[in-house]
Amino acid sequence: MWLTRPAPAGRRPGDDADEAVEGGEGDAGSEGDAGHVDAGGGAESYGGVVAYLRILADPDGLARIGRVVVAPGARGGGHAGRLMAEALAAVGDRPCVLEAQSHLVGFYARHGFAVSGPEYVEDGIPHTPMRRQPAPTDAPEGTEN
Repeated sequence: MWLTRPAPAGRRPGDDADEAVEGGEGDAGSEGDAGHVDAGGGAESYGGVVAYLRILADPDGLARIGRVVVAPGARGGGHAGRLMAEALAAVGDRPCVLEAQSHLVGFYARHGFAVSGPEYVEDGIPHTPMRRQPAPTDAPEGTEN
């Protein structure tokens, strides 16, 4: 089961996932408008949430994905890929950015992200900024040559 929901009132988005699942990626987004996408199906066998991420909306409309986590016992089951697909469906045609742990650049590239800046180290972990541009739209009707 994939759940998409707004940030819980009175809580910092991501707090519950940070407590329930290890291996998350930090992000430098604002705490403003946020949405959550999590995989809850079969979570009982893992003691809670299987996979989680949050989507922040920057003031200029740019979508920012962060706090991508998968429970250690659930890794390798395709949860992260399905979670990213759900998140990108929610983002729609807006540009989207994230700060990838550098060893995961290939994973995010398979979801349409490209490196957008130099690698840096945060909390002892190499990170790489990445950006996903929306696909070009077809020419409006009546404008074809």
